[in-house]
Amino acid sequence: MSRTTLSRRCQLIRSRSRWLACGRYRRLTARSSVVSGSGLSASRFAAKLRGFDVDVVAHDPYVPEYRMGDLGVESVTFETLLADSDIVSLHAPLTDETREMVDADALDRMRDDALLVNTARGGLVDETALYDALVSGDLGGAGLDVREPEPPGDAPLHDLDSVVCSPHVAWYSEESRVELTQTVAEDVIRVLRGEDPENPIDPETGWF
Repeated sequence: MSRTTLSRRCQLIRSRSRWLACGRYRRLTARSSVVSGSGLSASRFAAKLRGFDVDVVAHDPYVPEYRMGDLGVESVTFETLLADSDIVSLHAPLTDETREMVDADALDRMRDDALLVNTARGGLVDETALYDALVSGDLGGAGLDVREPEPPGDAPLHDLDSVVCSPHVAWYSEESRVELTQTVAEDVIRVLRGEDPENPIDPETGWF
């Protein structure tokens, strides 16, 4: 998934201008990138970005600053994350707290040339507000692998050149499919043996 997120990021940087209408491109290394969340997907994405010498900041109210430091990223507030970043990449679970965390107010805080990438959960983004921000020129572009609902049907976002969409396949490869089924099967065997699973779900949050 982190590879797909990075490819969406690069694709958006280079795809916002039509043929013969040269855009104002910037080097990948010149762009600060933001990760909202700090789980496995977010940490792998941040690690790949550091290979491009990109400044990475992150926001997660449940992760201490020293853990952010271990990941090689700077911990910032959500407001700072939105206001100061060229690209905002979402890696948060969908909960009552995070639903539509990127709403009209959040989009208004972002720079008008900023890019939004969501490979986490579609419900994190208010798609109506996102459409309005893109049409009005208040946001540079969006890369969406997840939607709300799924499938999204004939959504207005599909008509915009500044949007790149894919059908919730950022995680998928033949290898990842095999790894997923194998990981689940191995944890089932551990539980049947009376052992603790390696990938338990938090009963309070419903997430790993």
